[in-house]
Order: sequence, then C-alpha cells, then structure tokens
Amino acid sequence: MSLPRGRLSLPTACGALAFAAGVLVIAGWLTRTAMLLRLSDQFVAVVFGTGVCLALGGLALTLRRKTGARAHRLSAWLGAGLLWVSSLMLLELLLGRDLGIDLPSWHAWLQDGNPQPGRMAPATALGFWLLGLGLSSEWVRTSSRAFWHLRLGCGIGVLLLSAIGLLSQFVHTELLFGWAGQFNRMAPYTALSMLVLAAGYIGRWTSAAELDDSPQAHRRRIFNAAAMALSVVALITGLAGFALQLNSVTQKAHEHLSRALGDRRLVLQEALATAHANALVATGSPWLRHGALNLLPSRQALAAIAAQLLPQGFSYVAFEGENGTWASAGRSMGTPAREVRLQGEAPGSLAWREGYFFRHRQAVIEGPPGVALYLVTEQPLKVLALLSNEIGQWGVSFDMALCADGGPPWLTCFPQRLMPHAFTAGKMMKGQPLPMALAVSGHTGVTARLDFRQRQVVAAYAPVGDTGLGMVLKVDSDELYAPARRQFLIVLPVIVLIVAAGLWVLRIRLRPMVQALVSTREMAQANEARFIAAMESSLDAFYILRAERDAHGEIVDFRFTYATARGAALVSLTPSQVEGQLLCELLPINRSQGFFDKYKAVVDTGVALA
Repeated sequence: MSLPRGRLSLPTACGALAFAAGVLVIAGWLTRTAMLLRLSDQFVAVVFGTGVCLALGGLALTLRRKTGARAHRLSAWLGAGLLWVSSLMLLELLLGRDLGIDLPSWHAWLQDGNPQPGRMAPATALGFWLLGLGLSSEWVRTSSRAFWHLRLGCGIGVLLLSAIGLLSQFVHTELLFGWAGQFNRMAPYTALSMLVLAAGYIGRWTSAAELDDSPQAHRRRIFNAAAMALSVVALITGLAGFALQLNSVTQKAHEHLSRALGDRRLVLQEALATAHANALVATGSPWLRHGALNLLPSRQALAAIAAQLLPQGFSYVAFEGENGTWASAGRSMGTPAREVRLQGEAPGSLAWREGYFFRHRQAVIEGPPGVALYLVTEQPLKVLALLSNEIGQWGVSFDMALCADGGPPWLTCFPQRLMPHAFTAGKMMKGQPLPMALAVSGHTGVTARLDFRQRQVVAAYAPVGDTGLGMVLKVDSDELYAPARRQFLIVLPVIVLIVAAGLWVLRIRLRPMVQALVSTREMAQANEARFIAAMESSLDAFYILRAERDAHGEIVDFRFTYATARGAALVSLTPSQVEGQLLCELLPINRSQGFFDKYKAVVDTGVALA
C-alpha cells in the first residue's frame, strides 16, 4: 500500500521530537550532564545506545516527509542501521556477553544502578528492533496488505512495549519476576520517546489506510479503533489494580521489616549494655580487687575467685598478666571466627564461635612495678541466636545480618542464616552500596537492591546504636513477591480472554451496524446524485443557501452552498465561484430591494413565499 503525501504532520512532528531527544541523550553522555539522561536519582539513565537509536528512528520518520526515491532509500537505510544496532543489543542480552557496543567506560561516571552499564533494557532493545524491522521493510515498495499489516504490527508492538515501560515504573516487573540485578529497567525518558516514535510510525500507515473507502475498510477502521480502545482500557485497568496490590505488598513488607529491625536493635543494644554492666560490676568489686591483690602470687587462689564469678552469667573468667593467663575458670571460646571491637558506651568486643559472646578485658590492679593484672570475661549472648532462629520461621530467604566496617572497601560480617560462617564482603555491588554499607555508615531505612550474594532483596537497615555495628533484616524479592506473581500469571490470561471475548462480540455486533451505516451513506449518495442530475438538467436556476447568524442568533446574511450551472450563469460565474459567497455581497440588490428580509422571514416562520 503506497504512503500518502501531505498527511504526515503527526509522523513528522513525532520524528522530530524523537530525533531531538536522541541528540540530547548523546550530548548528555558526551558532556556528562546527568539532567539530560534521567528525571532524578531515583530512575535509571538512558544509555548512549538508546540515544543513537532514538536519533536514527526519529530521522527516518522525518525524512519520509520528503518526496523522492533518495529520501525513501535513506529512510530505509536508517531503519536498517536501527535494526542492526538493536539486533546486537538483543544478542548481548540473550548470550549474556559484551559485544563491544555497551561502552561501559563511557557510563562509569554515572552510578544509576544499571547492573550492566551501557546496556539497554530488554524491552527497549526489542522495541527498537521492531521499529527497525518496520522501517527497513520499506525497501520493498508494494501495496500488499501483508506488508501493511507487518509494518502496522511493528508499530503497535513498539507502542505496547513503551506503554509497559511506563507502567513498569509503578508495577516494578523486575522485582516481580526476579529480573533485578540481571537486566535494566526501561528509563522513563526512553519510554516516553519510544511512545512518540510509535505514535508517529503508526500514524504513517493508518493514514494510508484511510484512502480506502470500501465498506470493508470502514469496518476494519471502526473495529481496529474499538479494539485498541478496549485493549488499552483493559490493560491499564488490570495493571493499575495489580500495581496497587503490589504497592500494598511492598508497603506492608517495609513496615514489617522496619518494625522488626527496630525491635531487634533495641534487644541487641540492651543485651550488650547488660553484658558490659555485668563485666564492670565484676571488675570493680572491692572484694575482687582486694582479694586479687593479696592473692596475686597464688594462681590457685585466683582460680577460685574466677570460679566464684562464673554463676554471675559468665561462661569463662580469667586473670591475665602481661605474660599470659595466670588463672581461669569455665570454658573459653578459644580463637573466635569473628571478633569486632565495639565502640561507644559499651567497650568490649562481640565475638563469634558457635554462638555470640561478649568479651571484656579490663585491668583489675597494678601489682609490683611493671606487673598488671587483667580480668577477662566472656558472656554468651543467647538472645542473638534466638533472634536469628525466629527469623528463620518467617520464610525461606528471611535473614538477619550483623556486620561492622572493615575498612574503606570492606564489611566484616558475622555468620548469617544463609551464610553460616563469618565472611568479608565489599561495600558496593554493581555501582550501588549494599544495605549493610548504608547501615554501618549511620543510615536508617528500607530499600530494594542487591545484597552481597547478588540477589535482589528488600532490606531494612540501621546502625546498632553507637557500637559501630550495622544490622539488616532482609528477604529475597523472589520470595516476597511470589504470591503476587502467581496472581499476576493467573489474572493476565483472564484479562486476555476477556478482551478476546469482547473483541469477538464486538466484531459480530459491528458487522451489521457498519453495513447499515454504509448502506445508508450509499443511499444518501445515490439520492444526492439523482438530485444533482435533476437540478442540472432543469431549465430553471437553482440555489441552496445557508443562514449566517451573529452572536445573538440573528440572521445577518445567506451563504451559497450549491448553485446549478444555469443559476451561476445568471450572475456570469461558474458554480464553484458562486458557492461559498454571501448573498448580499454577491448581489447587493437583495438587501436594498427588500428580498433579504423576505428570505429571512421564510427561515424564521417556515412559511414559503407566495
């Protein structure tokens, strides 16, 4: 089907807008201007490759405004270039390999959370591929309806992908299906620009179809418009309802994790403060200091004192000197798998070896010159084990993490439910700080991002008082949104079936209605043709005039809407020259001789002139 000229204002405007958007994106990366690349820090940025594709697609649409084979070929070449770039992007996504077009070094300065800097979102690459396919198919200049449907289908595909890209800003499909951390979400700028491109491209081929005036073409246009409206309404309604449900799940999860984290922080702070106070009471006891001073040379006597302290909540008590342990009682935890020196008002250390312990070491006395005696205590913190076990009852991937700052790039972490041994992890993951990194730096909140396992999680994080520790409660997004995902996979086919049933009913009901409308129009056209034939063959002059009224509804003149050739000849004009003119301007005698008032009375009263 050939493309009509002179009806491309919408495609041209859309192409120009998309081209300008692409140029701005390219300029944003070249000049490192973040405001040209994303709406705010909460959104991902448009990658450089997307800017190139927008410029190619927009320029191709704009060029089709011009006539001539050269502009047609250039538009198709631009479409082929768009198809080539998007095909490479899709191959990267499918193979999971960098083919050298992401340009990650260009994107490194902007930390926007893209797990693969420079790589398009899957929906973006697929949308540009469809648009490139449609544009490059114009090499084949044919009126075949198969090609027309192919091109229109490509445009509708781009439209749907861009609409889904906009809705994903609210639905968060990457969290729902566990894609976060693997693929990037379509940027809002990209979704809006692709929406403009889709509107322009669809406008090109629907305008061509409007030249067909057959009843079948009318029926198709009415059905397509109704089908599009029904589908869009159903899609938006379904996704909007689902987005509300998803946001409700997210909000409840945030509230639950935040409240549970606050409770556990208080429990841990209280446990550490109690253990520290217990150690201070033991160390500062007058009888202990007096007895230790008097019994300093006797290791057995010191061991007896240490044994007397064990019932006060200690698992191990020892007296140490500068040259080692003098005496001890209880069972020492030995060399801990992880030990962190605590800061703030409860100095001591939190250690782990088959359980959490609070370790405290403080000078008891100063003996003879150069000799010091220290009391070393270890207290098990069973409450932490209870808290960890309770988390395990919430779900498969729920976990509680406790870490400290291990230096600029590292976190030193205690064992967790899903990581049963002490470990060290980096603070950053794919350009974003881990939730635990935020916690140890003093921040509090709830976030959805990658953890040290590169799994997408919803995590509540906060510092544990002034101890230098950070605590995180988290759950894998895959588990959190599993019920919503199951509902979505049930509801989506239902929506599709409802829309399909509605379209089927619409098609059945629309056929006789359109046929009746077409028949009525054909009858009216036939009657009009008979009327014109009768008037033109008549020897009498014949005119049809329309009353022209002012703002108050008063008739001020009459305008010719039809004149026969004989009627036009009476004023020495052709019918086309008469039609559209005002009666009293063309023939002023009608007003001066009172004919205008008579014609006006006929319209006002409905009584014909005798």
